Amino acid sequence: MPSMADYVGIGFAHVIPAGLDHLLFVVAVAIGARRLGGLAARVTAFTLAHTLALAVAGIGVVSVPAGVVEPLIALSIGVVALSNLRREAAAGSVGLAFAFGLVHGLGFAQFFSGVGLAGGSLLTALLAFNVGVEAGQLFVAIPVWLALRALPDVGRARAVAGASLLLAAIGFIWAGIRAFG
Repeated sequence: MPSMADYVGIGFAHVIPAGLDHLLFVVAVAIGARRLGGLAARVTAFTLAHTLALAVAGIGVVSVPAGVVEPLIALSIGVVALSNLRREAAAGSVGLAFAFGLVHGLGFAQFFSGVGLAGGSLLTALLAFNVGVEAGQLFVAIPVWLALRALPDVGRARAVAGASLLLAAIGFIWAGIRAFG
């Protein structure tokens, strides 16, 4: 049975390098955040929802077919990226990050439902896993945010717009591929 440290490592690896969709979502959030506190709030809301979704799916309360959840995960990247283009949106809201955290958590729920954990073991594994997820997200999000802050205002606006359009295109195309093959 894996240890807590193992689950933290698995959670980190869920973002880096294994979770391209997770990684792109976090980058989309990071490039649109105006303040470090706002970035942290969105990332943490996403992780809390991810934890909740994994918990309810892990104990069998909810089961969503991969054919439904996988296109929604890709769609979340596009939606958050497009929200960066609206000046007032600033990478979507904390509520939007939470909602998409639920979707992303359902996408990885098969892992926990398949390990045969129960009761306290499941809770411990979920918490340790999501500590790793949070660490991986912040490991990516903060340097992206800092790099953008180092740019002059005009350069930053152009970088945010260009990266957001690219991420939106990737997310929407990927959603179509996942939905229709």
